This record gives sequence, C-alpha cells and structure tokens, in this order.
Amino acid sequence: MSKLYHANQFETAFIPSMIGNYEVPRYFCDMPKTRINGTEIISNNRGYILPGGPRPKDHTIGGHFIGTWHMPKHLNRKTCNMLNGSDVARQKLIECREKAKLTAQQIKAIAERKARKEERELIKLLKMKQKRIEKILKEGGQLCPIHDIHVTYI
Repeated sequence: MSKLYHANQFETAFIPSMIGNYEVPRYFCDMPKTRINGTEIISNNRGYILPGGPRPKDHTIGGHFIGTWHMPKHLNRKTCNMLNGSDVARQKLIECREKAKLTAQQIKAIAERKARKEERELIKLLKMKQKRIEKILKEGGQLCPIHDIHVTYI
C-alpha cells in the first residue's frame, strides 16, 4: 500500500456528490455589487489615521462594530432592520431577488414543456403497443395475461 497519504487517494470519498449530500446552491447576482459611495482614505501610508478623518461620536476604539457576542440571543425584526444596509442596497437586493424569481419561472416553464413532451412520447408508445395487441388478436393469437406477449400453446 502507498505510504503517501496526502496524494489525494482519500479525497474523492468526501466529495459531496460521492457522499450523496444534496446541497442547495447559493444564489449570486449576475453582476457584482457596486459600491454606493466612493472610497474615502482615512489613513496615511504608515497606517495612522489622518487628522480630520471620520471618527465615532462616542470615541470608542472599536467603533460601532457589533460582534455575535454583543447581539441578542434571539434575533427579532427590529435587530435585523438595524443590521441591514442602506435603503439603496436593500432596493438592489430586492431587484436581484425579482430577477431570480423570473429565472425560476422560466425554469418551471421549461420543466413543464419537458413533462408534456415525455407525456406525448408515452402516449405514442401506448398506442403502438395497443395496435400490436389488436393485430395479434385479429390473427387469432393469444396473449399472456401477465406480460402481454404473444404466446403459442402446443
């Protein structure tokens, strides 16, 4: 047996398609998000904050960053609205979701057309089978009651 255990010999067993996991793909917009405001430089080349740069009013070191430890245990609508971005960003997100709905409707229409095509093919096969059975019966043959095949009894 090989002693090179890092040679990707055990990697394929953990690929989601090999494990059988079903993963819902994450939706991404067609175009990347654009910046709402321009970039504002607040530090010099050495990393020091420039005088007159934007500073928090309460003069905290971390600014207004809210970590997961500072959030409430259960998120309600008020907290979520506080954490949401600006109205412009929210509107862009809504437009992006509307585009996703249109594509989902198109996918549904394609699936319906495909189902109708398969149904037509199935009906065509059933009609051909029925004609074959009628032909055998007209010739005086007998059919196996289970398999619908032509049987010749001796």
